[in-house]
Amino acid sequence: MLPLQRGYGVDRESAKTTNMQVADRWVRIVILAAVYTLTGIVGLSLAIPPGYATAVWPPSGIALATLLLWGPRVWPGITIGSMLVNVAVAATSAEQPFTAVSVLIAGSIAAGSTIQALACAGALRRWVGREAMFDSGSAMLLFTGIATVTCLLASTWGVATLDFAGIVTAETFLPTWQTWWLGDLIGMLVFAPVFLTWRQPLNIGGTKRRLAEVIASFTLLGVSALVVFSAPPPEQESASVLTFLPLPCLVWIAFRFRPIGVALGMCLLSAIAIGATAQGT
Repeated sequence: MLPLQRGYGVDRESAKTTNMQVADRWVRIVILAAVYTLTGIVGLSLAIPPGYATAVWPPSGIALATLLLWGPRVWPGITIGSMLVNVAVAATSAEQPFTAVSVLIAGSIAAGSTIQALACAGALRRWVGREAMFDSGSAMLLFTGIATVTCLLASTWGVATLDFAGIVTAETFLPTWQTWWLGDLIGMLVFAPVFLTWRQPLNIGGTKRRLAEVIASFTLLGVSALVVFSAPPPEQESASVLTFLPLPCLVWIAFRFRPIGVALGMCLLSAIAIGATAQGT
């Protein structure tokens, strides 16, 4: 009887471990779905009519980073979050009535977003590796190339769905597709690195001088970006020389503060640029 009892105890312990793993997985799925939905609602503030395509889509970067950090098993969070966002778009749209077809459209778009995130995460794991993703210029270039190609999936799938449903016309198909692709790509390039490198230290070194350098570099980056967007536009059609003002600050941060510093710097610069553009400047 002792071997049987011992085996029964092992089975119970194994079942308990499995239940804990399942519960942990679903907690992560719920967190991913909630974050995806909230950031998607923020991204929709920059969407073009009818509201399905936006030039900045943070959820694409968050979904990619989450799959790389937590594994592909949390993919339902992307589907749920994307579907909730697109159902909200359909429910609040003044151009199209909300029907059962609207839910089907939201489901189709969610499927495309999920497939895109899984494809990008799988390709990055195979050809780059999560740990070495930002350790070299070649790895970062490969990261950018893979993101650029895989972002074609959701944009093509989503706009084709809208076209099939009669929401997108022949005249608006290409602009909507371009905006969708660009939004997903910017989301991956700007937001995914922040989440993938957030555990890395800023290489401050524990000294007051180093801390002052961090504060000074990010402050100058923010101020230079604000100067670029607050300055009056040039009288001629050529670009203003002030456009390149933040670049020395980014180079400074890149050489001194590891990938997490670059990721945070790009996020700060992008936030200022997006906010200023939304204000019409």
